[in-house]
This record gives sequence, C-alpha cells and structure tokens, in this order.
Amino acid sequence: MIGSREENLKYVRKSMCRNPKVGETVFKIMSIMGDSLIIPRQILDAIVQRWERYELDELDGFYFSRIYAGILKGKIGLAQIEMEEEPKNDKMIDENNEILSNLPDPFYAKFIPDAGRGACDDGFLGWNTKVIFETQLNSKEGRINKDILVNKSIVPLEIGYTEAMTTYLHIVQNGGVARYPYNNTKIMIFYNNGISID
Repeated sequence: MIGSREENLKYVRKSMCRNPKVGETVFKIMSIMGDSLIIPRQILDAIVQRWERYELDELDGFYFSRIYAGILKGKIGLAQIEMEEEPKNDKMIDENNEILSNLPDPFYAKFIPDAGRGACDDGFLGWNTKVIFETQLNSKEGRINKDILVNKSIVPLEIGYTEAMTTYLHIVQNGGVARYPYNNTKIMIFYNNGISID
C-alpha cells in the first residue's frame, strides 16, 4: 500500500480486522518496541523515531515488523557509521553538512532538507567503492551473520524524526536508506537485499 499516512493507517487497520494474525503480530511488535532489552534503542530509532508528542501507532508497528522481519531473514543488510556528533535540527543545514563532511572514506553525504513534514528525504548518502553490509540468516545452528559486498551506490538520507512507513518505502523503492536519528552518534544504512513491497 502506498499513499498518505491516513490511507495506509486505514489499510493496516482493515488488514488487522480481516486477518487476526496480522493484528496479533502488530500488537506484539508494538508491545516490545519500547523494550531495549528485546529491540535495541539504536535499531528502533533508526527504523522509527517520532516526535515525543506523537505516540507509536499500528502503522508504525506494521511497517516496523516488515523491516525487522526483513533484517532477521537476511533481506535487509545493515551497515553502521560511527560519527563524532549527533545530528542537529533540520534548520541547521550548514552545521549538519559540516558533521557529514567528516564521514570516513568511502562515504559521502549532503544534507538538503525539503521543507516540512512529509518531505521525500533529507538528502543523500553514498559510497564510491564496495562496502560490507551485515545480514542475518537462519540455519540449522541458529541465526548466523553473513556479510555481503555492496557496490558503490547512493541512498536517501533521513536525519532526525521519521516514521517506519517512510523507512520501509525508502528501502523497497530506493534500494535503501541512511538513517541518522536524533540523540545518536551512528548512521545506520539499510540496504535492500531482496525485500519487495507488499
């Protein structure tokens, strides 16, 4: 489902009513999203980080579950970049670009925020040589990590607050997304390793 937040929320709620397993999964995910012992805060904030005045809802739980399942099934690869500073407010364009100018090789980025909520992205992040992304696979021995090499690429950059639906759509439509949440010194890059829109 692609469309406005309201259309997506309506779709998710109908799906939950039609298929109780969808509803059960969404509410289970929502119940553990705030538990950092189960889902590390860094992963949660990279996937969805809402303003304090907005509570997580079924739409966040639905798309978070899609992304988290993609990670656990090896269909989304992850790479992290340690930064020296946390990102600044969207209005601080020069300051954010100064922080991004210190990315380690082979990464580069530009903060170009669109105005207001609902903007497509906040710029881009790219790499000019192959980069290792970590994926997870299930095996007879349990869950194992497997590295994949990803050729040079560019993905949308999202700084600060974002919704799980936005993160998901970037992954499936743009091949990935680089997330730099507030109150965090790491950029997490999600790379599409075979997840498709449903």
